Amino acid sequence: MGAAVRNSARLNDLTAEFLAGAVRDADSPEAAAQAARDWGMQLETALDKVARYHGVVLLPVEAVAAGAGDYTGEVRAAMHRWRAPVAAGSGDGPAERGP
Repeated sequence: MGAAVRNSARLNDLTAEFLAGAVRDADSPEAAAQAARDWGMQLETALDKVARYHGVVLLPVEAVAAGAGDYTGEVRAAMHRWRAPVAAGSGDGPAERGP
């Protein structure tokens, strides 16, 4: 198997979007901290699934040469899809439809 292609995701953009909502929606510092932990796990899962689906290595955009593929939108969409509950008996949902 050949070397994986390197592409990027704009993690700063994804993080800023999350923080804007977390600050606005948090009922308490504890709730904001839990939301941040949950979001981090969702981000890791989405990055992993998008990378595996496309057979690419995703790096922060600063680490990638100009012209590399940008998967930020796909990672964002994957996080939203996997946040929704999955119907019983339908497998893990998003993996069936791609990332």
